[in-house]
Amino acid sequence: MQVTPTFATTDLLLRPFTKEDIPALHTYLNHPTLTGRRYIPWDFSFDLPLSVQQVEKIVDKWLEIEDGFCFAVTHQLDQTIVGHAQVDWGWDAHMPECSVVIAPTQQRKGYGGQVLTLLLDYLYDFTIAHNVSNWVSEWNTPALAFVKKFGFTQAGIVRHDEFRAGKFMDSIVFDILRPEWQARQAAEEKGA
Repeated sequence: MQVTPTFATTDLLLRPFTKEDIPALHTYLNHPTLTGRRYIPWDFSFDLPLSVQQVEKIVDKWLEIEDGFCFAVTHQLDQTIVGHAQVDWGWDAHMPECSVVIAPTQQRKGYGGQVLTLLLDYLYDFTIAHNVSNWVSEWNTPALAFVKKFGFTQAGIVRHDEFRAGKFMDSIVFDILRPEWQARQAAEEKGA
């Protein structure tokens, strides 16, 4: 499924990556606090520093995605890269996975929540998605808190699927169903 929409809030624009984005992407993907939680294609190390050439290949892969999309998250005014967001339909268009990564220097400004809301609104308003999931490593406490804050529920655990800090770690699968997201949005609109 080839998708080329753009999404925007007052602050942010989500758009396809360009080659001009590579220096900024290279910088934030190599930030130490993103080690193990960069949400990049599987054939690249989640932990080791990435070269500029590897980041170029990552962008190429993101631009070639057939069953989803990966967008640069940028400031509306100056197009500064603040992160990336991905949706992958994989094997079933009813059950996409999504991920949001905000550069460490841009975190705690509400950008991740804005991006996740845009993605979920799009998936539940314009696609046949019924269940949107996100996989989070058990050690990634900020991401665990983030998905729970937006109404995701723990749906399962993949045991010992990651080796980190000398021991095996689990991944926790979270999801949110269409009726749950719609009820959450309706409650927010009612409270506004």
